[in-house]
Amino acid sequence: MPRVVDHTGRHGAIAQAVWALIARGGIETVTLRAVAAEAGMSLGQVQHYVDNKADLIRRACAAMIERAEATYRRDAPEADPLGSVRTILVHPFARTASAQAGVRVWLGFIAKSVDDAGIAELINEAKAGTEDEIARLLEAASADPSLARTLVALSDGLAERTLTGAITPLEAESAIDRALQLLCAAARPGA
Repeated sequence: MPRVVDHTGRHGAIAQAVWALIARGGIETVTLRAVAAEAGMSLGQVQHYVDNKADLIRRACAAMIERAEATYRRDAPEADPLGSVRTILVHPFARTASAQAGVRVWLGFIAKSVDDAGIAELINEAKAGTEDEIARLLEAASADPSLARTLVALSDGLAERTLTGAITPLEAESAIDRALQLLCAAARPGA
């Protein structure tokens, strides 16, 4: 009887191995051999799923984006557009060691996008989707949807500052909350 292989599980294990390597040592530590060792797989098994190192990193980046989208869909308050905006904006403020590792990995992908057009395209599409979702939510909250890009840029900058320890995640969340308060005040008639 042929062996049943969990291809989805293997793709997940490979992506998680890439993330672990980037979190510990940066994107330059990612090799097919290192990923195989981290995932507990043979080199041949990893090569069955990816074409080369660039493909490996792109697939791990795409998997991270998919996971973030799934988390948002699960956690965003459906009846509260501004609550959903807040959920998106505070997502990268790492309060736990695991979340800090995730932010390091994401910033590793952003750094790699400078010389990898495939990763740049994935990140640009994800950021455009984030801006579109925030604009949609702002419009639903009777706020100015053109502020979506500004809010995303604010969140990105605050995330970098939390990762370097310049500010705490709680301070970053407070800054987002203040920005949303100002946005709400400006959206009210007569404000």
